[in-house]
Amino acid sequence: MVKKPWPLESESLTKVIKKHGPMETYYFDETDPAEELDVNTGDITSEETDEAIKCLRSKKAPGLDGIQAELLKEGGRTMIEVLTKLFNRCWNQEEVPEDWKKGVIVRLPKKGNLSECGNWRGTLLSVPGKTFCLILLRRLQNAINKCLREEQAGSRSGRSCTEQIFTLRNIVEQCMEYHHPLFVNFIDFKKAFDSIHRDSLWKILRIYGIPSRFISIFKILYLNSSCCVRTNNGHTHFFEITTAVRQGCILSPFLFNICLDFVMRRAMRQTETGLSWYNEERLADSDFADDIALLAQDEGKL
Repeated sequence: MVKKPWPLESESLTKVIKKHGPMETYYFDETDPAEELDVNTGDITSEETDEAIKCLRSKKAPGLDGIQAELLKEGGRTMIEVLTKLFNRCWNQEEVPEDWKKGVIVRLPKKGNLSECGNWRGTLLSVPGKTFCLILLRRLQNAINKCLREEQAGSRSGRSCTEQIFTLRNIVEQCMEYHHPLFVNFIDFKKAFDSIHRDSLWKILRIYGIPSRFISIFKILYLNSSCCVRTNNGHTHFFEITTAVRQGCILSPFLFNICLDFVMRRAMRQTETGLSWYNEERLADSDFADDIALLAQDEGKL
């Protein structure tokens, strides 16, 4: 049983939802936006909608609208055509249903001491909204993956945490075998998704060449976004979320990866950190989402 109370005024919750922006923000003018990526910005097709619906996970709790993935999957051709029409209205008019912006926070155990609210997680979002976001993600994913650092394996097709563990273990074993100095600093961001500053996010997306049409839709999805908490006595009133990428949204790992890539590129440029590796290249870190292993041959360079 969770001993700590869960009202809206709960200290652990309000620290996140009422978080202020950074005292200072990065000066982005030094970086010119890239040319827009060559990705599909045309109307959404019924084939895209069909493929996105097939990717939805069944037996998962729905969002506030109560629409489950099973309903979309069993809706047949009529459901696909209705959703495609709705998605194109959202895409072309740059507006989305208000229900898509609303999340329901539920208590799902994450890890650690479950008497602390911070170790519970879970935000339920609209399933049709998730389907729309999945279509946008599939349009962007391949193009943006080519822009990201190879060191990052999180939320990337064909990459895995196992791969990163194998790589790091191989490095450790070879360094031990050849008596090569090695220092590793492990970093795990606290509340990684909650650390994203939204205004900075939109600027970073422009720098990476995300077409303005996508950025406009992302901004609309985040504008006046809000959540309520599901309790044993029903739902609390809604409160606005003004910071972070959205918990439970399929786009969030993708957006977080771009932000972290921007930070890591600037942190690693013009430095001699890392290990000398194959073909005289240097390997400075190995990443899986917000879990980072910094590598160095000298403790002072970590």
